Amino acid sequence: MTGGGMASTFWAAQLQGAKRTAFPTVARDVAATTSLTQHFEASFPLGLLDASITKKSILRAAWAIVIARYCDIDDVCFGVAAASGCEVVPLRVRLHPQQRISDCLGDIKAQAAEMATHEQLGLQRIAKISLEAREACDFTNILIITSSGSSGLSEVASSNYPLVTEITLLDDNSAKLNFAYNSSAISEFQLGTLSQHLSNVVKQLATHGDEPLSTLSLTGPWDLEQAIHWCGRKSEIVPFRLHDLVAEQALHRPQCEAIYSWDGVLTYDELDALSGQLARQLRSLGVGRTSMVPVCFEKSLWAIVAMLGVMKAGGAWVPLNPEHPTSRLQEIVSSVNALVVLVSPTTAKNCTGIAGNVVEVTAASLLSPVTQAPRVKKIVSEVDALVTSMSLTTAKTGEGITENVVELSYATSNASSESLAHSDESADWAMNSVEPTPSDAAYVIFTSGSTGKPKGIVIEHGAVCASIRGQEREYCITTSSRVLQFSSYVFDACVADIWLTLVAGGTVCIPSDTQRLENVAGFIREARVNVGIGLTPSFMATIDPDDVPGLKMLLIAAEAPTKKTIATWQPRVERFLNGYGPTETVVMCTYHDYKSPTTTRPRSAAPLLAAAGSWTRTTMTGSRRSAAWVSC
Repeated sequence: MTGGGMASTFWAAQLQGAKRTAFPTVARDVAATTSLTQHFEASFPLGLLDASITKKSILRAAWAIVIARYCDIDDVCFGVAAASGCEVVPLRVRLHPQQRISDCLGDIKAQAAEMATHEQLGLQRIAKISLEAREACDFTNILIITSSGSSGLSEVASSNYPLVTEITLLDDNSAKLNFAYNSSAISEFQLGTLSQHLSNVVKQLATHGDEPLSTLSLTGPWDLEQAIHWCGRKSEIVPFRLHDLVAEQALHRPQCEAIYSWDGVLTYDELDALSGQLARQLRSLGVGRTSMVPVCFEKSLWAIVAMLGVMKAGGAWVPLNPEHPTSRLQEIVSSVNALVVLVSPTTAKNCTGIAGNVVEVTAASLLSPVTQAPRVKKIVSEVDALVTSMSLTTAKTGEGITENVVELSYATSNASSESLAHSDESADWAMNSVEPTPSDAAYVIFTSGSTGKPKGIVIEHGAVCASIRGQEREYCITTSSRVLQFSSYVFDACVADIWLTLVAGGTVCIPSDTQRLENVAGFIREARVNVGIGLTPSFMATIDPDDVPGLKMLLIAAEAPTKKTIATWQPRVERFLNGYGPTETVVMCTYHDYKSPTTTRPRSAAPLLAAAGSWTRTTMTGSRRSAAWVSC
């Protein structure tokens, strides 16, 4: 085989299955027309690694890792200067999260040595080998690594690439970055961000050789400082558990309405007492600080009692969708090692056998039809003259699996207000049986799993409390707020419409699943709802503002608002907001307050400091905690 044939075979193998990496996300023929020099200091203590690992290998690996994180991929292609300095060739780096850092660096060094014997084929001929090779060669950035006193930037920068990065290794064991870039493709601020993240990764690669790649973090002190600078203030640290903040309302406003639901009404005192009693039962079943307890409910006030009870017991609640197949529920239950699952009578059948203890929370005397709402309200208003009885029964479900069924019901005899109202002793238990710390998990939201195995986002009490305090302040949620609980429990928007409301001392208004889908406007009027949070523009398009005249504040999310949505709703409510935030930032991290019905695209958004200063993590990819980096 000729030299050219061997080179073609090599490059065909290297680029098999490769895809284009678009960073910056512009066409390749956008030329680099502006020069910017950025400096960063990074030490290279190679004595801590295999002495054969080169600085060039570390820098190539760091560049690949940063670009991969930006693009959310594990297979990266970019251009590098050939050993001769006259050619540009593609470099493909496949990152394996569990691979040791030292092994990855060794692979990149070996790859560079092998590439050196085939670089003479040239970029144009490599691109013609296959469609995959053409994709790989259609990169939008080039990395050049040189030693002090030499430069390859000027020749390459004149070619049509949006970003050309030259890293010069200096004699003092530091490095200088020189960027040639097109300002329409990437900004000076983004390049500054890029240099910070590259420096962070270089330092970790040079000192953590035995760690897996998954432990690497782009985030450094600069990211936190930048976030604080943008926000204009530091995040408030709230050193409590979420249920502690709700308990404050039960202490100061015990007889005020906490929940208005299709299946009953609860005051803060009643909510506190019922959840406390459930927490005792859960503690007897082994639920504690490290426990994760799935909850599977239809729309009901008992879903909130269950979630609150789990947190009081020291655990974290994990919402399950009752409409999902049992296999999906089982997968989530197994992934969090749950010993107990809380269910309703309606959802119990679908959850049979998914955990050792399937606990059924019921209140038969409160499950009245909506048409009997006055009777329901009468029963609940007289609840201080009733006794809450709790019975624990056991039923066999086959194959030796035991389900513990907890039944919560209001008895109509032997009434005693003291038995429901929390005594000093029970209040002390609720607050002190498990020491409240911000680092304990409050809840876990699982992704849909549409792109693979579902991933659980663990939100800690400190994060959700900090976020809720910020949202309470910015949205002006108060004791007079009556908030529609519309979101499914498996979506993080429910955290806002439930817990933001309860922490602020407002009323959570829960429609039935039928009302939610068929007559939500009627329920809004019946429940006197005045706040809607996390509703989508598509859903709001199905409601006529004339049908909900009591609605005063509306925060839409999950979709970009259309001109029609803004024009329809902004003039009809006192505040019309658009919120945004991933699950990791506790529902919302920023919002825009529309002041005009003709506004189309907001030029700015207000920060919420959601979860800033607190940690989040994913359960399926390891427990290492890592704050989000500033986006590039």
